[in-house]
Amino acid sequence: MQQYKHQVRIELEVSDPWEFCTVHGTGPFHGLLIKLFTSMEYGADKLGVVKLDTPLYFHGMQYEYLLVQSRHADVHVVELENGRTICCNLSAISETSANLGDPLVASRNDNKAVVLVGSIALRSGKAL
Repeated sequence: MQQYKHQVRIELEVSDPWEFCTVHGTGPFHGLLIKLFTSMEYGADKLGVVKLDTPLYFHGMQYEYLLVQSRHADVHVVELENGRTICCNLSAISETSANLGDPLVASRNDNKAVVLVGSIALRSGKAL
């Protein structure tokens, strides 16, 4: 797991579900990449944790801390470091869970929220 001491600015675009996009638009939504998990630690799951600058509310859930998971088996979230835009699933998790070492446990404990589909990219387009 990599935890960043410096703020790594990102932006998210959301394409689905339609109902979320109707309420909030598609973005971009800005935030910080606060954790990045390598595939070696979590097998096929390519994960990161993002904290949005401005929390969003949808279906009674707060979307401030998001678990980010690549949608494609051969794409790792760590490829953000190369300036790549990553297609991803976004799941709301609590601040407590965002700070846990195992994001999969966090996801299972928290995930009553609707999973969003979209993409994540470095806001500046520069390497981490």
